[in-house]
Amino acid sequence: MDVRIARLDTPCESPLASCVDSTASHRHPREYRATVGTPEATADFPERSAHALLAEIGMQLDSGGYPAVYDGGFVGPCKPPVKSQPQGQEKENGESGSREGQPAWQRSRPWSAPQPWSRPRSRVARWTRTAARSRTCTEAASDVDADLRRQYEAELDDVCFAYPGAKVWQYGNGMWLRTESSLLRGLTKRATFLTAIPFVAGHRAIGWGCWTTPVSASWIGPRHTNFPDGSVCAFEPSDGTWSIGDRIVELLDLYTLWALRHLYLEVFSRWPGYQAVPIPYERIQELREGEFCGCERSDRRYEECCKRADSALDQLQALMQFVSLTGGIRKPPKWLFSSAFGLQAPPEIPLIKEHIV
Repeated sequence: MDVRIARLDTPCESPLASCVDSTASHRHPREYRATVGTPEATADFPERSAHALLAEIGMQLDSGGYPAVYDGGFVGPCKPPVKSQPQGQEKENGESGSREGQPAWQRSRPWSAPQPWSRPRSRVARWTRTAARSRTCTEAASDVDADLRRQYEAELDDVCFAYPGAKVWQYGNGMWLRTESSLLRGLTKRATFLTAIPFVAGHRAIGWGCWTTPVSASWIGPRHTNFPDGSVCAFEPSDGTWSIGDRIVELLDLYTLWALRHLYLEVFSRWPGYQAVPIPYERIQELREGEFCGCERSDRRYEECCKRADSALDQLQALMQFVSLTGGIRKPPKWLFSSAFGLQAPPEIPLIKEHIV
């Protein structure tokens, strides 16, 4: 999936003390961000019910549009940019593609050409890192990419502004982040993410999502989570949407949009927009009427694409193939819920090799 981003600089009211004062990395920039307010607080997004706003975002996803993700993890529909210069005079870095209150938008799917951005540095956030003891620090130290570590530690300032209240646990070979996404104004729960960022090249980031309230936590899944651990599956790694070396905020924004889609599924009983579901038995079990098919022709509705062929398969053989490829079960780790509440540090950073199929 893809997302076009709009952002607002807001002070980070974090109890976690000292953020690093340095410019975020722009290696492989993926998104364009403009300085705007939260969706319901601007002329572009007048006050409306969360239900109506969610429905509008879902229609935009279905039509190939790209919602905007705002600071605090709010999501709103994105509008086409207004051209402010004659043709041929646009800046290559895309800065003229969006004006105040008008996030950039591009109708191509999926994962269209990215543009760089920069966040004005008018304030310095303060951040405290929590050092977590790792049993493999000695072994990990030899594999740690020092440049990657410096890059991601330097990005904590932007993470703090984009997701206020974020918490960090430091390990010898990486760091865990706990962030919250509000999604929509008036929503009584938040999407809370535990995300492991390794400092080891060639390994991928991994994260889990929970719906949280002050008194409860529940796993966001099983749709579009990985087998067998139930971690977030917000994009296809083979499409190059995000990989180690790209910016942390971009990954958290992708997770935020993933959670918004889960909310839409919960309310409207249908996954909005394009999706990747390549295994026939998984499509049979999970895809609902009106959803886009998850095959390579994913711009067609399932009932207009693979549903008849999937239903004609020998279902026992299809199930056996599904289990042999995936294990058949998705289940989040036991520590997830206490870490989502911030009651305990997550375990050591899992080092999982990036595998592009």
